[in-house]
Amino acid sequence: MILSGSHEMPVAALVFEKDGTMKLLLMSAADPAEAASISLVADYFQYAIAREDWMTTYADFLLEEGSSQKESHKSKRSHLRVIKGGKSDTSGSKSNKNVV
Repeated sequence: MILSGSHEMPVAALVFEKDGTMKLLLMSAADPAEAASISLVADYFQYAIAREDWMTTYADFLLEEGSSQKESHKSKRSHLRVIKGGKSDTSGSKSNKNVV
């Protein structure tokens, strides 16, 4: 299965298990320097997830970002207004009830 969009197999993959564990899978084709860099990034990622204060800060950031996007969307809509009147339900084509 090719997941990266290229025609080459990935060098590594982070797998999130149902029990909450995370595993790094390194392909044997990875050169040692590449494997060391990937391992460092995976270790950092695992450390970042384990830091409750970082996760809280990140969750707050996401909430603020979502809130600002909603406010931006609201301000765009606030320029619109409903105009009373317009086409009524009875105008337009005549009903077929009285047609024989």
